[in-house]
Amino acid sequence: MRLKILHCVDDAEMGGVNFALQALCHSPLLAKQCDFEVRYLDLTVPTRVRTDADIICFHGASNWRKLIGLICLKLQYPRTPFLLQEHHYSQHFVNEQIVSTKRFYRMLKWTYALMDTVIAISTSQQQWMLTHHLIKPESIALLGQGRDLSAFVPMVSNNLSTPDNITAPRIPIIAAYGRFHHQKGFDVLLQAMANIPVHSCQLILGGEGPQLAQLEALASHLPHVSIVGCINDVPAFLSQCDAVIIPSRWEPFGLVFIEASSMAKWIISTSVDGLGDQLVSHFQRDLGPACITIEHANAEAIQQAIHRFLQQWQTDPAPLTDSETLALWRHTQWQQLQHQWLNMINALM
Repeated sequence: MRLKILHCVDDAEMGGVNFALQALCHSPLLAKQCDFEVRYLDLTVPTRVRTDADIICFHGASNWRKLIGLICLKLQYPRTPFLLQEHHYSQHFVNEQIVSTKRFYRMLKWTYALMDTVIAISTSQQQWMLTHHLIKPESIALLGQGRDLSAFVPMVSNNLSTPDNITAPRIPIIAAYGRFHHQKGFDVLLQAMANIPVHSCQLILGGEGPQLAQLEALASHLPHVSIVGCINDVPAFLSQCDAVIIPSRWEPFGLVFIEASSMAKWIISTSVDGLGDQLVSHFQRDLGPACITIEHANAEAIQQAIHRFLQQWQTDPAPLTDSETLALWRHTQWQQLQHQWLNMINALM
């Protein structure tokens, strides 16, 4: 019997979340047993939802206004397993954004109590849930996060090669991309770039979002910074750069990290939440070039991390190629994620 799974979203601008969800819905392995539907659902307005889904999975950010909608939906479908994939909240989110932690954690506990399973997307996020007793350990499924990375293979662009008759050293190109939102730390990245010598590197910042005007103002006097629009072809965008910088203030997982890893780019990243887990994994698996840790999500720490990258890059600026270790990881991370989802789905049924 084929299973029907309804994925409920409520924000079309969740770039990384939607990329991962679309990849999951087009998974060849899961498609053998499951039919997926992705539906926009506003839980702040209690409405009757018509579905014959065997499982309902929620991907939006929990809050008090949505709690009533979830309760109404649970009353409507009391025997249908409910899943929530926690894309949004983590310890560093709480540190950065929450004033009344007791009230926030109470809301999460009540929301999670309506779920048969809550999916954690990183080890640090799972530990945060357990530390604050947000849900019983047996109700957490640690699946991680991922996507099909078959298109994310190392390639050398014309922009990254130096003609034989030119002896002047090429300056490295650093890329950053994502939603222009306070979470991503692009504002402090541009503040750091103001103290980086103009001729030492170039930063290309791709994306869109509510901070666009602020970021354009910060970049207006920085000749070594370019802001481009939404990135539709991420592998092509990454092929133009030497390094990827991830200055996030909080990040439950961080798809940008695995995309950059898959293309053998240098990575300059904060170690918050799931990014810290990925830094450890990257070092342990020896996936490619060095990772530079940003100690804190502020301009001074980002500036110091960029300086460390520039010093190391000068000793070995050659573009990196694919390796057997990297190719194997690229394939297995996606296969493992699909199998974990399938095992969880079968266990629920």
